[in-house]
Amino acid sequence: MRYDFTWYSNYDVTLRKDGWETLKTHKKIDPPLLFIPPIDLLGEFVGAKDHRRWNFVMERPDPGRGRHLI
Repeated sequence: MRYDFTWYSNYDVTLRKDGWETLKTHKKIDPPLLFIPPIDLLGEFVGAKDHRRWNFVMERPDPGRGRHLI
């Protein structure tokens, strides 16, 4: 999936897909040097861009989990 973020900050991430366990995690995006004031003026001048790639591993549900024997 692709997501455009607006702010450098902390993000709570929840991924859901049918047939897979829901994944809840946390990621922090820190700004690169060219995006920290006052250096960001230079970054704007040279057309600096910031692209991030996150990888997550989702798991299939455990068929025995959640079943109770009486």
